[in-house]
Amino acid sequence: MYSDSLVSFQILVDPWPFFAFDELKISGGWLLEAQSQETADLGGMGRRKRRKTSTPLYAPWAPTSLPASPRQRHHSSDQPSILNGGSDAQLYKYKPLRPRSMRLLHLLPADNKDQILQGVLVHIPHGVHASGGTYRALSYVWGTNDRTKELMTPDGVIRITPSLSVALRHIRKRTVPLVLWVDAVCINQSDNTEKAEQIRLLPTIFQNAELTLAFWAGSDMSGPNDAAVEMLRRVQAKMRLQDLEAKRDLGSDSGVSEDEDSTLEEVELLAGIPLSWKGENIPLPNDPVWRCIESLFSLPWFRRAWILQEVVVSADLWVVCGDSLINWSQLQLAVEVVHREAQASEHETMVRIRATLQPFMALATQREWEARHSRWALLSLLEHFRQAESTLRRDRFFALLGMASDANEPEFKPDYDSPLEVIVVRLARAFVRQGRGMQLLYRAGLNAHSHRFPSWVPDWTIPRPDCLHESDQRAVPFDASRSQEACILVSADTNDLRVGGYMVDVVEHVSAASNTEGEWKEYLTEVDTMIDEASLAVVSDDRDELKWKVPIAGVEHPKFTACESVNLKTSYEMLRELLKRDADIGVNGDGGSGPLGAHSAHPVLVGTSRLRKQSASYASVLRDTVAGWRFVSTKRVYVGVAPGLVKAADTIVIMKGGLVPFVLRESEERQGIFRLVGECYVHGIMHGEGLALDNVAGREFCLH
Repeated sequence: MYSDSLVSFQILVDPWPFFAFDELKISGGWLLEAQSQETADLGGMGRRKRRKTSTPLYAPWAPTSLPASPRQRHHSSDQPSILNGGSDAQLYKYKPLRPRSMRLLHLLPADNKDQILQGVLVHIPHGVHASGGTYRALSYVWGTNDRTKELMTPDGVIRITPSLSVALRHIRKRTVPLVLWVDAVCINQSDNTEKAEQIRLLPTIFQNAELTLAFWAGSDMSGPNDAAVEMLRRVQAKMRLQDLEAKRDLGSDSGVSEDEDSTLEEVELLAGIPLSWKGENIPLPNDPVWRCIESLFSLPWFRRAWILQEVVVSADLWVVCGDSLINWSQLQLAVEVVHREAQASEHETMVRIRATLQPFMALATQREWEARHSRWALLSLLEHFRQAESTLRRDRFFALLGMASDANEPEFKPDYDSPLEVIVVRLARAFVRQGRGMQLLYRAGLNAHSHRFPSWVPDWTIPRPDCLHESDQRAVPFDASRSQEACILVSADTNDLRVGGYMVDVVEHVSAASNTEGEWKEYLTEVDTMIDEASLAVVSDDRDELKWKVPIAGVEHPKFTACESVNLKTSYEMLRELLKRDADIGVNGDGGSGPLGAHSAHPVLVGTSRLRKQSASYASVLRDTVAGWRFVSTKRVYVGVAPGLVKAADTIVIMKGGLVPFVLRESEERQGIFRLVGECYVHGIMHGEGLALDNVAGREFCLH
């Protein structure tokens, strides 16, 4: 082992070091009550395991033993220095890492959270555990990039962010050093070459860690979070005891001989369940605890790009939340129950809970794939984690490499020197070379940042719903090109994409209103007018059917069905009636503040509650894939919906290998070249009928 430190030292690490709250015990994967410091309880799936700890040995280094630097020797003892974090304290200087090496932080113990942070950085070969012991990885949110806090080392002060300072103070031990890998400290963030090399090693850094600590929040946020955790503990206990009872009823001994104390603790948990949901698997929708659940699962931790691979590849993951330590597997069991129950409800609260839990469920899904040794390609991960955020936009790509099946592609090498535009196009070209060009087209199209990238390159940094062809809400999947083989390549000397396909129609009219919730009344009224006034092409549906089918792109059922569900046609009719009542309130009301719930005594609102429930299915589909789209009619007198930036005179094409049609626009800068507006739905040509129209011949489209 060799060290960045100027001080000769040796740290012997207890293989099971304590947390800052190490006097607490864990049972069933959840942190519970106090216990002796002589035991470290890492009980997992309902069983406690106790290990005797070795006598703690302290590092010989302490602030008082620091050698005075040349700069410090000019200061008297009462002047600011490295010892007290003064303004002229010597800053830490990173030494270069040897090939395939890494740094570890030995975080020194403290009696309380207010004491200064002290530690030592050491170099070790990658994959070799420090001092024959183990290390733990920390997963946390950087928050602001302002480094206003300090970590004291023998070689100087390391400036760190406030969020990291809170996390380190929360998890450090009282009696023994804690060996950690922490990205902001163990990677020289000012060295782009080192950053790129270390990013390649991140998967094995987290895989080799004894465990990963996911730091959700400190004690300053423990109030609502503790309430949420307590509710989830009770949900999990309820499910586990129900499972044990079912096994006993079946006469099975498998899994029944559980730790008796653990079962008693779960019985005690159930005894504390409020009467309001004793007969239910989860609290009722009007329970205040749901606000705590929303608060917990809306933490920034769930939205950060770097968190993704840290969670997915970690072999053993524990969540630090307030004063609770929770095993991820146990937490996942409880969240899955809540998510399943929420899916069966259209109550407003449960709809919000479903959305709030999606980031957690996405992480849980990827952990399961990782456990099966099966990984997704980078392009699929980029789509699956559209909600992820990063300070540097390029990190949206690099943060996913650790769990991508094609991470070793040479074009995917982390690059912190080239402009973002160069990096994004390099990735897109690689995806086309992999044969994923059509996947790019489904997700690409004009947007607010289209001036920066070719229109055929998706903007992976903004959320978007599923593509049209991905919907499982139709009995018959789309196949606009009749399963022809795709013909897509990138020009060698430019960033133009060449795609084989067919020009089938031209957009003639576009609705002024869009499928935006605030415009639904105007939008659906305009749809009525456009259909009534058009000389429509021959299709199997009459005009009244088109009025409700086309705005939702032919969807046949919603993703989630309420208990009082109705078919989509009836739900559409209920929504139209509800929108009419809202308008009547606006005209005849006595100065009220808005629709849906205001003026509860107003006669127009009689029956509104039932209308709202019955219209929920159709409204949910409008909010999905086609949200923000506009209604269009074409020169061949078809009708459909297309992305919000569609214009009259845009071209409707079917690409070879494409399951849905696309809208293209002729470039204003380059004659004969097109910009991709996006995928679209045209009723009557979604299953190959467009290829049989008159004057449709194959050609090549060049997109830029």
